[in-house]
Amino acid sequence: MLRLWLVVTCLMLAGCGLSPEWQARMAAQRAAQQEATDRSDDATCRGYGVQPGSQGYLACRMNIANNRATAAQVDAVNQQRQSEAMMATGAALLQH
Repeated sequence: MLRLWLVVTCLMLAGCGLSPEWQARMAAQRAAQQEATDRSDDATCRGYGVQPGSQGYLACRMNIANNRATAAQVDAVNQQRQSEAMMATGAALLQH
């Protein structure tokens, strides 16, 4: 009975994930996050005294974007390493 409940629940959740309404909400959320990031980056570069449209402003925005991408890559690698360590620990515990 529990197994049937789990299957039904998973199917319902999978269906929700594919709905156009859900996709529209996710797209709106991503757009809002991007807008907030753009405003923050703009404020940071203006705070450094560079004016929008100048070479310094473009370089500032590019540096911020590159730093964010690098940080995301480092986070992904760290998460992967943590997952691998947890799996190794679990496998070692099962062997004993």
